[in-house]
Amino acid sequence: MSWAESPGGSSDAEVASYIAADGSETVAALDAKGKAWATLISEPINVIAEGCVGDGVTDDTQAFTAAWNKFLNSGPGRLVIPAGRTINIPNGFVSTIETSRAGGIIEGGGRLRTDPGVAYALDIQATTVGWRQFAIRDIRFINAGLRLKSFNASGGTIPQFDLDGVSVVNATGGHGIALDGVFECRIKSPNVQMGTAVTDYDAIWCGTPTSPGAVLSSVDIIAPNTRYGRRGIYASIDTNIYGGTMLYAQAEGIAVFDALSALIQGSHVENCWQSVPPEVGQNSVPQGRGAVRVVGTCTVIGVYATQGTDSYRMSNAVVAFGSPRCHIIGGASTRLRTYLYAWGPATGIIVADAVPSYFLEPNWVTSGGRFFARGSGSVSTPPMVFSGGWAGTAIANPSGGDTIDVEARAAVEAVLSRMRTLGFIP
Repeated sequence: MSWAESPGGSSDAEVASYIAADGSETVAALDAKGKAWATLISEPINVIAEGCVGDGVTDDTQAFTAAWNKFLNSGPGRLVIPAGRTINIPNGFVSTIETSRAGGIIEGGGRLRTDPGVAYALDIQATTVGWRQFAIRDIRFINAGLRLKSFNASGGTIPQFDLDGVSVVNATGGHGIALDGVFECRIKSPNVQMGTAVTDYDAIWCGTPTSPGAVLSSVDIIAPNTRYGRRGIYASIDTNIYGGTMLYAQAEGIAVFDALSALIQGSHVENCWQSVPPEVGQNSVPQGRGAVRVVGTCTVIGVYATQGTDSYRMSNAVVAFGSPRCHIIGGASTRLRTYLYAWGPATGIIVADAVPSYFLEPNWVTSGGRFFARGSGSVSTPPMVFSGGWAGTAIANPSGGDTIDVEARAAVEAVLSRMRTLGFIP
């Protein structure tokens, strides 16, 4: 296709005149470069064609390294790990990105395998301006997971990437999926199963970056499914979690710390706190063990939490620990002591119309927590402010007096009526 044939394009002569003005390359040279670029995108780099055996037994480290380097040097290319093949990298693979890169897809439906106990099967570390618009799709990691990490002190260097359909099985030496110093990213339909005895690592870890000035924000986790690990999901700063199921975590199913504007919506958490020993008074007072734990500003919508037997020691569906604003909307729980357990100066709004048994105990908020609850699920009608106990006393409308200001009395009555409607006073 010539320049003139392209949709909306100018004539060859017009384009050539623009190029000639600054001494740049000819139209023909630019056409050739464009065709070469398109070829790189359309012709994937297949790791089997580059020398990997893919039988899950032969050490493919050397051949995979060669294929990876070719992939990095190919511009926005594609690295294919074919379905039905297991690339064996016994000690895992670390790639350090030292120059700016844009684009690239790792896909194919195949598997990356390491020996048990290795930290990560694929460990991508960016040291300069990083790698953006990058994706991993339908790859399965065995015995170790995936990490994307920034070492750039000036900020996150792995932005705008997608993980789509990534799965991890039997990770024991590190997190299943770990993000450090990333932003504007999406993880869709991850399935992560940690080793059954793992207590130090999370299935999905979106942690506070270790590099000064680096950021972790705008991470969306969509339909995650996790099993085992210390937590199902650990996240910080601005992370949104939509749906998914978190099972059998040693601690929380979901934990969000230092949140500035986090959202947890429609997630299901079951059978967490599986190996925590009993505490004194555990059966008589609410404990701070929650299916979901939030520290910071967070909205929790429609989260369902349950546990199957007494061997799991979740006490609460949601624990708000020192959260400045935690808004709870809808949701339900079974076999738990309370839905919300707040500790510290947590404040927020609770809407519980759909859950008549929302508050299982009157002592569900302690140590300064102050929430405004409304809806049929509240323990009081009309709903009232709760702060270590249901607050507010009835205030009668003004009556009597030697001098009656009808307009002032009407105004006061209107204010009191509005406060009753909103639930501030009974």
